[in-house]
Amino acid sequence: MPDSKNLTSKVVQASFWTVATRWTLRSLGLVSLVVLARLLEPEDYGLMAMAMTFVALMDLFMSWGFETAIVRHPDPRRDHYDTAWTLQFFNGLVCSTVVFSTAPFVAEFFNEPRLEEMLHVMAAGFLLMGLNNIGLADLQRNFQFSREFRYLIVCRLSSFAVTIIAAYLLRSYWALIIGQLTAAAVQLFFGYIVVPRRPRFTLSRSADILSFSVWLVVRNFALFATTRFDTIVISRLYSAEMIGPYDMAKNVSGLAISESLHPLSRALLPGFSKISDDERRALAALAKALGIYATIVLPLGLGLASVAEEFVHVVLGEKWAAAAPFMVFFAVGTSAQFLVAPFGPFLLAQGKSRTVAVLACTHALVFIGLVGYAAHVGDMVMIAACSAAVSVIVAPLYSRLGLGSWSTLGWMIRPMVRPLVAALVMVTAVLAVGTLPLSPAIMLTAKVSLGIVVYGGCLAVLWLFAGRPEGPETVFLDVAASLRRRVSW
Repeated sequence: MPDSKNLTSKVVQASFWTVATRWTLRSLGLVSLVVLARLLEPEDYGLMAMAMTFVALMDLFMSWGFETAIVRHPDPRRDHYDTAWTLQFFNGLVCSTVVFSTAPFVAEFFNEPRLEEMLHVMAAGFLLMGLNNIGLADLQRNFQFSREFRYLIVCRLSSFAVTIIAAYLLRSYWALIIGQLTAAAVQLFFGYIVVPRRPRFTLSRSADILSFSVWLVVRNFALFATTRFDTIVISRLYSAEMIGPYDMAKNVSGLAISESLHPLSRALLPGFSKISDDERRALAALAKALGIYATIVLPLGLGLASVAEEFVHVVLGEKWAAAAPFMVFFAVGTSAQFLVAPFGPFLLAQGKSRTVAVLACTHALVFIGLVGYAAHVGDMVMIAACSAAVSVIVAPLYSRLGLGSWSTLGWMIRPMVRPLVAALVMVTAVLAVGTLPLSPAIMLTAKVSLGIVVYGGCLAVLWLFAGRPEGPETVFLDVAASLRRRVSW
């Protein structure tokens, strides 16, 4: 019991710091997004979306999960760190060379000559990433998320300032590229200051590292398909001016949902790793994590979908009005996708990287099929709708493929029932308000405030009516009590 309480305390504290980190970073990102949306044109974002489609493909080779392999390893030695860094460096070198040399062919494929020069410059980012300090994995492995918080904030503030200044001076897509390279350079520099580990070249533990990481590469290619296939399709069918609103809606939806919840997996992975040999305890922790994710993601996603028109008008500006219909579908789809996100760290902690890859590939195949059909018979709105539908369709498969049985589906859904009911009541209340003769800013504020009150009140009533069971509500109450004690102290 003392070990269990100590681990729970570490996970709660780690979750606090990861949430604080991501919310702070995303707040900066939101400010940056709003400012850049007013300084740059939709065409600039459309060009960047084309370039990032290819860059994201190459980035898969930089995402072998070497850091994850170190985090979940029961006892990593110096050779494990050095081997992981060596493999990472060679990946960065190869990716940088490929991006630079294939830039003319990519520009020809998209029929956009400006992409060649853009990719020549962006290739340098891969080399910088390859040199990053693999020792930063110790921050996650040892639950030192407060140090990671400071490191990431310094990096983001630096790139934020450079990007805004460049956008103001240049008023072109080059500001976005300069910001990306600045972020990579700052992360490289400060990474070796935060964790003073000096790497050396060696491949002595390559078999150990690659046996786990190779399946993460398969997963990454599948994730690329589910995040970029639609962009590739519309890039071939529509102009940059039309792609811009679509890509902006997709990014904003991810900003509000995925970026807020993804860091929790960084706290869950080392936590699940500590109890991976106790199946009953691990499953109980997974159920609690599913409830916590549902409690956060459902009001964020469904709430954003219900105020999409006002949000776009107030936050992005009138010239982005075409993004509102896309945002409705992307917000719903991202919500469904992240409801099952805890399965990732849960399976990785058990060393089941192959199962993670199978789940990702299944999602990708369904996504490609539905989006390809939508592109053939419909328009861009239908493509966005199908991308949302895929996440809803695939979510139940995590019960069968992730836990090995359909009988666990009810067990998986149970922690999500109260948050789902509360979120649906919230959406009903917000939509019932309709459109009043008020400014969009006042309408957005009123609807968001109403949604918060209705969701929180409904969730509390449902929890009390159920007899105050152990669940996400108790976790949030424990965290609130812990914060009060810290403030009082």
